[in-house]
Amino acid sequence: MTLEVAVDGKRVPFEVRGAELRQPSDAPGGRPESLASVPFLDDGVTPDAAAKDGIATARVSVPARRKSFDGKLQVRADVTTASEGGEVVFDMAATSAPPAIFTGVVRETIENGSLAFYAGIRVAVAGRYDFVGRVYDSQNRAMALLTANGSLDTSAREVRLNLCGQLLREANIAGPWELRDIEGLRFAEVTGDIERIPMPTWNGPHRTQVYPLEKFAGPASKKSEPQAP
Repeated sequence: MTLEVAVDGKRVPFEVRGAELRQPSDAPGGRPESLASVPFLDDGVTPDAAAKDGIATARVSVPARRKSFDGKLQVRADVTTASEGGEVVFDMAATSAPPAIFTGVVRETIENGSLAFYAGIRVAVAGRYDFVGRVYDSQNRAMALLTANGSLDTSAREVRLNLCGQLLREANIAGPWELRDIEGLRFAEVTGDIERIPMPTWNGPHRTQVYPLEKFAGPASKKSEPQAP
């Protein structure tokens, strides 16, 4: 996790006077249980990217006594600047095991003029899932964000992500292309609220074959207007 404070879009110096990982109480008005202190540092030591750059970083680990915990957690930090102070709270959901995992196997096929990717998956917990994948061109430029969603049960073996053929034709983007960074989320009810439980991200990449752009669907043809006699 990272913390930074900005005024009018510019970072300003700040201090974290205390931060903790805590478990909110299920009882109305109940006090959260403090689980561990969380040090936010701006010293350039991993996980912090650079020393004294105005961004403080912390690595948050769930204590051993909560390794099998499923539910809500929070990180609370007391932050002060030269002119004001306040409390920052990061809400999150913990799960003892991922609801599903990607197998790392991806196949591709041309369907209805578009390029369909089928990402292998193993589902441990049935439910509604959302997926996002990113496609890059042969020059390593981001070119498309692919999404999919729906209900999956434990028999599901693949997730379909569709790359629009019209996009490839209109932008004249030659292959091969790479599918990377597929993320998945399961929606679950946790203590009365809907939480998004993440799957481990599959970074890939999967590099496609080289296809002639003519294989993909082009722009929809315009109907000709009737001519006056």
